[in-house]
Amino acid sequence: MAQNQLDTVIAYYVRHKFRCDVPNEDEFGEIVEAIKTNILEEALPQISEKKLSEAREKVEEEARQYKKQLLQKVRISLIVETIFIAFLVGIVVNQVTNLIPKQHWRLAIIISMGLCVFMVILATVEPKE
Repeated sequence: MAQNQLDTVIAYYVRHKFRCDVPNEDEFGEIVEAIKTNILEEALPQISEKKLSEAREKVEEEARQYKKQLLQKVRISLIVETIFIAFLVGIVVNQVTNLIPKQHWRLAIIISMGLCVFMVILATVEPKE
């Protein structure tokens, strides 16, 4: 019969606990099995809790890394989109300023501010599901 390391340790413990070899092999086996069962009943919940906490820590670390990568992608996308929109707005403003007569520049500023407020409101409104 092949013994694993736990069986070997328990057999060694039982032999030294009784300070002699147990004469009856069946009795020795029963003692070893009883001690093994007792050890496993006490140790398995502790081992399971330790493995569970290690798994949770690993999952939380992976989630943090994923969130960090996702946030980095969003930041880069936001920067690129902002630069592109700023470029387009600059072109539009340049073209519109040539069309506005000099005497109506205050009205153009008011309309522009109104459009900006409207666009900000549209961008911040939560979509309805």
